[in-house]
Amino acid sequence: MPRIYGQVDLAWLIDRYQAGQNSDWLLPNRLYEGCLNGAVPVVLNGTEVARRVQAWDCGPILPSTDDGAIRATLSGLCAQDLARFRHALAAIPKDRLHMDRAECGTLTRAICGTAAVPAEEAA
Repeated sequence: MPRIYGQVDLAWLIDRYQAGQNSDWLLPNRLYEGCLNGAVPVVLNGTEVARRVQAWDCGPILPSTDDGAIRATLSGLCAQDLARFRHALAAIPKDRLHMDRAECGTLTRAICGTAAVPAEEAA
């Protein structure tokens, strides 16, 4: 992932496939992957992912997906903006972006309704 995200400045996190439904509240994997690897997220105002990016102050938030809004927002970004966003990305605690193996196991057990901890995770 670092090699892939290292080749881009921005990560497009806008999904309007299910506008008014899933697209408004999802937090896509590319939010976490991109942020972990320094790709500045581009998001749409009024969505859950925009609320997260706004809280972290780590990327531009488009007011809409019409061509003019996209062009105005992205063409208005300068090197200083990108540097500020990347600095904000680097300041996000890694545990907000990445789960370790034990956390994944805990989440899986909670979803599946099993409480037992495998011996290899208990050690």
